[in-house]
Amino acid sequence: MNAQPNFLERLIKTADLPRWGRLGYLLGVALFALTSVSARYWADDYCFSGALVQSGFWQAQIDYFIETSNRFTVLPIIGISEWFGVYAIRLLPVILIFVWMGALRRVIELCSDLLDLDLDRNWVQTIIYALLFFLILLAPNRFQTIYWRSGLLTYTLPLLSITWLAGLILAGSAKPVNAGRLIAVGLLAVFTAGCSETAAMLLIGGLALGLLAALLIRSPRRSAWLALLGAALFGALLALVVMILSPAVRLRQANVGEPASLLLTLGLAFKFGLAFIYNTLKSTPLPVLVWLIFSGALTYHFWPRAGLKRSAALRWAGLTALGGYLLIVAACIPSAYAQQAYPEPRAQIVLLFPLLLTAAALAGLAALALRGWLSKSLPAVNAATTPAQRRANRVITVLLLLALLYPLWPAWQAAPEQRELAARAQQWDARDAAIRTQIAAGATQIQTVALDSIAGLEEMQPDPNHWVNVCAARYYNVDEITAQIP
Repeated sequence: MNAQPNFLERLIKTADLPRWGRLGYLLGVALFALTSVSARYWADDYCFSGALVQSGFWQAQIDYFIETSNRFTVLPIIGISEWFGVYAIRLLPVILIFVWMGALRRVIELCSDLLDLDLDRNWVQTIIYALLFFLILLAPNRFQTIYWRSGLLTYTLPLLSITWLAGLILAGSAKPVNAGRLIAVGLLAVFTAGCSETAAMLLIGGLALGLLAALLIRSPRRSAWLALLGAALFGALLALVVMILSPAVRLRQANVGEPASLLLTLGLAFKFGLAFIYNTLKSTPLPVLVWLIFSGALTYHFWPRAGLKRSAALRWAGLTALGGYLLIVAACIPSAYAQQAYPEPRAQIVLLFPLLLTAAALAGLAALALRGWLSKSLPAVNAATTPAQRRANRVITVLLLLALLYPLWPAWQAAPEQRELAARAQQWDARDAAIRTQIAAGATQIQTVALDSIAGLEEMQPDPNHWVNVCAARYYNVDEITAQIP
């Protein structure tokens, strides 16, 4: 006869814990998102907006693609956001994060339907909040990838778009494939890849692995998978070719030297991929450990199927680790090719996304292997029949509770950063008001003050020919701006 569940085991199954357990991660994500009210125009933001002011929406797209940047998705979005005024730059991070929540929920629900799972909706929301929380928390340069518009649209937006594309492909695979659906998938892939070469290579790598899996796995949806993945891959490759052919690439390459050979590029990409994994584990061991505990404990308690045999778990873990590593390597290829350099911190959020997903999958497989080892057949969650199973349930429940409380600590630690950014925003507002006052008085040669550099972004300088000054002059539509150091 089965022993009665103890307090911890009853707690994990109540309706309140799934409902309240997600609040810590939601609070953490909300605090990160609300910090975006301190976002202002920094560095390249002046250049993008200045091009729109000087040339108008459509001409700016042509001029920028030819002379400055091959990333053709970014400037149109900036142009549209500018229609809503200067405050739009502060809302972009909030909009992106909350739209991403909806896209992730859709993908998880579609995966649940595909695998015939019955996942608890409260815990689905917890997974979403936790993933976004750790992605933002572990971002190597959070300011440049969340609170700086240029970095947000170049490297973080495509991760949302990839999620959206995954949902579109999953939903489309359950229906008859038609031309309209293929065109939609292809266009979304073009949009995603056009954000940056790093995002394009991550997308291409993911689609290539998806096509390989579709070829190897027998499924009634196989033909739909092949068609949709093929359309998306065609769109991503088309976008990559367009970016490569941009005249701006040759102008930029003249400043950084000749690109690496194919062999050197691949060697560096594999090396950088390993270095990124090692550096992430070394520099942020606690949050990575909490993410692993959270993912494993959640799988152990709420995965609605039996555990795995050790051989099956090892096989799937090997494939998962290899696939995740190849995705990271793919995202390293652009920097290895163009600059023979490790990806810049702001680009590393693109590498972090597959790393977190891979780590969660490996932790989940370990949890299922533990369930399989504790019992040859464990058909229902917490159906413990032996003392060993009950002890494991208690330990894993405690670990899960601690993981649910963890986000309160980093969220509290982020308070000084939020105050610093708010103070910086006040300085920027004061300078902006002073500049506009001079312009209203008829001045075209503006004298202002320089602010300290922030998060590695350059600021205006005393030299009016400094590139930030030139872009800021275009943004304010004046002849020149000189920023004196106080």
